[in-house]
Formats: sequence, C-alpha cells, structure tokens
Amino acid sequence: MLVKDKPDIEQLKREVPILPLAGAMGIELKKLGSGEFAGLCPFHEDKNPSLHINIHKNLFHCKGCGKAGSVIDWIMLTQNLDTAGAIQVLRDSSRSLDRTHLELKKFEIETQKKIDIREPQYQKALNLVCDYYLECVKKAFQVTHNVDFS
Repeated sequence: MLVKDKPDIEQLKREVPILPLAGAMGIELKKLGSGEFAGLCPFHEDKNPSLHINIHKNLFHCKGCGKAGSVIDWIMLTQNLDTAGAIQVLRDSSRSLDRTHLELKKFEIETQKKIDIREPQYQKALNLVCDYYLECVKKAFQVTHNVDFS
C-alpha cells in the first residue's frame, strides 16, 4: 500500500485522539494541566510517569526514552506496523466511527427542542450514543491490542 493522500493523513492525525488509545492499553493517565496528561511509558521500563500526551496538539512524548509523535506513530510503535499499516488501521477504524457519528448528527439536528428523555424516540438516541461510545472503546482496544471483535 502506498502512503498517499497527505490531506487525508493530516486529517487522521488531527481527528483520531491518542488519549483513548493510551487508556485502552491500560495506561493510567493523570491530568497535569490544560490538555496535558502523564502516565507510565509502554515503550520502556518506567517507574515514574514520563509519557506525556498533549490533547490539544494530539501528540505524545516520552521524556524517558524519547519516543514521540502523532497517532500514526503511536499505532506504529504499539502494533509494530509500518507507516502504511498504521494509516490503514486508523482509516478503517475512523470509517466505522464516522457512520455512527453521522447518524447522531442527523438525530441532533432533528431534535433541537426541549425533550422528554422517557419518550421512545429519545431512547433510540440514547442507544445510538451508547453504541457510538462502545464502538469507540472497542476500536481503541482493537487498535492497541490487535484484537478483532467481529
């Protein structure tokens, strides 16, 4: 697979968050400040939190081993993939999440009024939200642990 479509790659780097991927690996992250989190680095033996993740820049950096980068680099390092493989994993997972997100947006536009959450149509919305977040967690876990839930 050729690595192409630079705008598409930049969009993946912006839109696929690293933080849930790290969390799905079991990395306990503590908030340091505005948009900055720290935890034990999975890339080396770590006793003190040296892995830093900036959610505003969507980048990670370990002050212990020096590993750093974007969500693509994270997938390459955690899954032992080349650049093309990591991009494909992220594209596949983002396509699945995009469909659910579009359904939620459509429902949101249709319901721009005060609602009674007990009504059946709003229960459907809650189910969509739950399904969306479950899919996010599954995809993050699948990406970081190379597990297939299909």
